[in-house]
Amino acid sequence: MRPGRALGREPVAGPVSAATYARFEPVPGLTTVDLAGVAFYANAVQATPVYRWTMTGTYSPVQNFTVNIMERWRSSLAWTPTPQTQIVSTPRIPSVGYTDLTLAYQMTPGDSQLEVFFNIQNLLNKQPPPGAYLGSNGARFLPATVLPNDEFTSAVTRLRDALGLEELHLTGGEPSLHPRLAQVVHAGRDAGLRVCLTSNGENGARVMANCAQAGLDRVNFSIFGTTAAELAQVQHARYADVHRAEKKLRALRESVRATLKYGVRASANIVVPSYEHAPRVRRLMDEFAPELSVRLLNSLAEGAESVEAIETILSELGAVPFAHHIVAGASGWRTAYRLPNGRVVWFKRIRPLRLPRTCTGCPLNNGRDCQEGYYGVRLYRDRAGGYQVGVCIQRMDLCQPLDEFLASDLCQEIIALRDAEYGPLAVA
Repeated sequence: MRPGRALGREPVAGPVSAATYARFEPVPGLTTVDLAGVAFYANAVQATPVYRWTMTGTYSPVQNFTVNIMERWRSSLAWTPTPQTQIVSTPRIPSVGYTDLTLAYQMTPGDSQLEVFFNIQNLLNKQPPPGAYLGSNGARFLPATVLPNDEFTSAVTRLRDALGLEELHLTGGEPSLHPRLAQVVHAGRDAGLRVCLTSNGENGARVMANCAQAGLDRVNFSIFGTTAAELAQVQHARYADVHRAEKKLRALRESVRATLKYGVRASANIVVPSYEHAPRVRRLMDEFAPELSVRLLNSLAEGAESVEAIETILSELGAVPFAHHIVAGASGWRTAYRLPNGRVVWFKRIRPLRLPRTCTGCPLNNGRDCQEGYYGVRLYRDRAGGYQVGVCIQRMDLCQPLDEFLASDLCQEIIALRDAEYGPLAVA
């Protein structure tokens, strides 16, 4: 198996600087899979477009000043090399092109030469076609932005009635960047649900007043660092910039303050992989008032080390447990601790809960590949305007259109699991 071979990069006269293309060539005696023009394959193998070219144009309207425009384009992609696997609504990932602009000015102060650049990448703000993740996790639909319309209200109402739901929790992406977040919250409240969201605080300060007025109940803020240096360390190398991290932390703090100001409950979720992260926990509690509920999450990757670190931190803080909260039919549970000053801190973790039929026989059903277990149902909007219901973030192939899910054995399996757990928990 190998990707197509690049056969040429020939300069062309005029503004076109390069063009490349790929072609599949079988190797005698070896099993080969044609990945030329394919987006995804097993084991995260990625290939290349059949055609890809870059075109540049340079113009100098006045002396020492140049304008450079670059156009980058690639051809469309198949989702997989097997024709049997198709996404009906979008059979191929469309071709796409991006425009970059560079302005340059040359100066000669004294005997020196100086050139100043101003660059804009993706000048036309072209949105990339969806593709990442879908090719490798079995999804049979393309996601779309949730709209606060009658279809959305109907979808969450029908799920509420079928499963006895009480809360609608908005996640992302980043919910605070949704252009109509307050209307989505209002639609959830119209469906009779308590509406909460998880956010990194990117845009919360700007939207919180309207969300509070719409009835938002709680925001869970994900804390990835309490200093700019900490936050930069956990970012992708391309974004690991302390100045960028400082802006993100400032936005987070403003969002937390706005949330509390408008009477919306606020929680801070902070993952504690090891005891080395204890200073982050203490800084978080020192910086924010007790109105911000702090929730310590163990790292599933670090396992027992993370759990022991959290227990040590809580012991050093003089925390005393006083309540356990377990949700029947879902893997999440948490313990409430009270500090000497009266502040409440939560230890949130995952228990190994599985759907008795759906999870049986799943290749991921082990302590290594599936640590979250069954956490709850997820609702997605697809490009056709319909809604899909999922039960596993790793097995998107288990998603079903809403109508099918409501009439399915899977829906009844979820209800039966919750009812079977609720009885013993209620007695305890």
